[in-house]
Amino acid sequence: MLPSGVAVAAEGVKEWLDETRTLLRAAEMLVEWFTEEGSDSDEYTAFKACLDLPCEYLALIDEWLRVGDAASTRPSRWTTRSFDASRDVAQAISPLLERVVMYQPAFLQARRESDRIVMLWRIFIGELGRRVCIPIWEAYPEYAPPDWSEPPKT
Repeated sequence: MLPSGVAVAAEGVKEWLDETRTLLRAAEMLVEWFTEEGSDSDEYTAFKACLDLPCEYLALIDEWLRVGDAASTRPSRWTTRSFDASRDVAQAISPLLERVVMYQPAFLQARRESDRIVMLWRIFIGELGRRVCIPIWEAYPEYAPPDWSEPPKT
C-alpha cells in the first residue's frame, strides 16, 4: 500500500505512463506498417530492439506504482542499440516521439529532484532520446521538434 502522498502522485504517474505506452505502441504500429509496405524488413525488429531499455524503465515505473520508493532503479536486462530509421518511418513517428520526450508531465512539478520517480522518468526519457530520437533527428533534422537542438558530441 502506498502512503497517501505517494498515492496522489501515483495517479498522475499512471496517467503519464498509460499515455506514453499508447504513443510508443502507435509508433511501433507505424513502423510495422511501413515495413510491411516494402521498406527495410529489418527496420521493425530494430525499432523494437531499441525500445528494450526504455521499456525496462517503464516497467520500473510500474513497480514504483506498486511499492513506492522501495522500487528498484536498475533494469534487470537490456540491450543498447540505436535506431537507424528510414525517411518514411522517421517522418511518421517523429511527432509521437516528440510528445513523449518533450512533454513535462504534471507529476514532475509536485516532486523533488531527488525523488525516485523523477529519476526513473529522467532515465526513461534519456534512454528513449539516446536510442531512438537523437539518431532520427540527427539523420533527418527536418522532422525534429522546432525547439530541439542536437546534443554536444562527446
